[in-house]
Amino acid sequence: MYTRISKFAAQPVLDSTAEVASTTDPTGIGDAPAAAAHRLTANVPNPFRDTTEFQFYADGAMSITADVFDVSGRRVATQRVDASRAGWQPIVVSDRDANGVELSSGVYFVRVRAGETVATRKMVIMR
Repeated sequence: MYTRISKFAAQPVLDSTAEVASTTDPTGIGDAPAAAAHRLTANVPNPFRDTTEFQFYADGAMSITADVFDVSGRRVATQRVDASRAGWQPIVVSDRDANGVELSSGVYFVRVRAGETVATRKMVIMR
């Protein structure tokens, strides 16, 4: 809850005694545990033309699934990675859909699932 606005700041100042707003995700995807956000890095490069890479931290041997969605929520591609050990695992995502057809320029979302962990990041394809 915002209680006052500073005349010198462009954004409202949050009063430390105010209630913290709910973290419910307005997209309907749901809340991910706070730790999950730190397990998936931003993709590099972003924007990208051919391929981009995320890094995901696996606690141990596990299967990692990365689903790519367009802005309308349609799944356009899926990438699977089998982590054989704990540590950072590369997830390479291409500019192609599940049928090998080049995706158009625009904003896409990648949702990474591994065990109970789910994290989502935004990426941009630019031609």
